[in-house]
Amino acid sequence: MPTKDYTEILAGIKAEWIPHQELADNEIRIFIELPKTPHICPACNATTNRIKGYYTRKICHTSCDDTPVLLLYKHKLEK
Repeated sequence: MPTKDYTEILAGIKAEWIPHQELADNEIRIFIELPKTPHICPACNATTNRIKGYYTRKICHTSCDDTPVLLLYKHKLEK
């Protein structure tokens, strides 16, 4: 079973949200991006798809065979 399948089962993260993953510096890094969805603009209360920018959140998850798992979540700044 591929790692993406395990991630979906254990963490509730869907496989299509994971563009890539890597093993580096004795840790597993899983990159997560959510798809664009319409949201309400805080300034005008209109529905928009515009994204102001992105920043990456580092989330220490669990360990797998004594290897730390780091989730790198690309968080959207909505405008």
